[in-house]
Amino acid sequence: MAAASFRSLFYCSLNGLLLSLAAYYAIHKFSNEAEDVIRLEASIAGFSYRKIADLRQPAVLTSSIATKWKAFTWTPEILDKKLGNVSAYRQRENPVFITFHDNKPLEPFVRVKWSDFNRKVNTSVTNVFKATEEEHGENYYLYYSQDIGLLKTQFPDIVSYVQPIEDLVLSSHGVQINLWVGRKGITTYTHYDATYNFFVQIRGEKRFTLFPPSTEMYLYPCLHPHYGHSQISNLAKANKMKFPLFEGDTKGIDVVLRRGDMLVLPPFWYHRVETLESSVSVNVWNDAPEYDVMEEIYKKPIPLELHWSLSMRVLRLAKKLALNSDQIVQTLFMTVCAYLTKALLHEIFSAAR
Repeated sequence: MAAASFRSLFYCSLNGLLLSLAAYYAIHKFSNEAEDVIRLEASIAGFSYRKIADLRQPAVLTSSIATKWKAFTWTPEILDKKLGNVSAYRQRENPVFITFHDNKPLEPFVRVKWSDFNRKVNTSVTNVFKATEEEHGENYYLYYSQDIGLLKTQFPDIVSYVQPIEDLVLSSHGVQINLWVGRKGITTYTHYDATYNFFVQIRGEKRFTLFPPSTEMYLYPCLHPHYGHSQISNLAKANKMKFPLFEGDTKGIDVVLRRGDMLVLPPFWYHRVETLESSVSVNVWNDAPEYDVMEEIYKKPIPLELHWSLSMRVLRLAKKLALNSDQIVQTLFMTVCAYLTKALLHEIFSAAR
């Protein structure tokens, strides 16, 4: 293996290891092991969205602050008129959409296998609501998602339609309001977010299938374009040889959201979302403490000297990180770093033969 290629592999692996373990630490620092859903009337006296979010337990709220939004007047026709043509995701034959991060280091290696990911077409909102698009005898599924802040050129007062949101902003940074539009059958792949998520159903119905952070989901590594998503494409028929720790009979917690419902989804809870009826939804994301802790750990300087051997680099890294972590994370760091050392040394010896 060329020296430059090996250095690239080493630092890429180190980068991925550090970010993944930082996320692991953040989960264990804040996570609530409760595995059910709270249902509450949000109009009761003294109700606090922050207190609900701090429980780190999914909650379905009725009569929430969102029921005051003018967004509940939106119909496909109104959105069509207000937004004009939109840039919607399009896939052939497959209604299950998975995020593809173009900025990840492994993106060039996996893109060649899949031609549909992140392919977009300019179309009307009305077309997004249609059953399917047909082209050359093939079915195409459309799905639209966009940061509302980026839609003000077409729809100047759009932000006023999702007010008030003050009680849903629990952080001074990372705040984003997103619009989601899709027809019946459109599904988003099982994944997690590292943020507070207040998800409001404006029109139609959606089913969330939820899994707590403790569920072994066999995530794609953080350098992969599908970072944050499960590798298990069919949760009901998981390959036990490939995913031995996943319980094949795990069905998760099903939550159906109807018009006016708000789901408070904690950070790092896995969720798969199926559109049961043609749907319009809006959610509010903002950074949670889990994300801040993960970023703080990730930004720590890595002590590497040019003359150190590979094993010395990994062990010094592990030692530094362990000094800033609790016992459970120390054990994890040392175990994974030892594994990484063996894997990379094997790579060197294999290339040298």
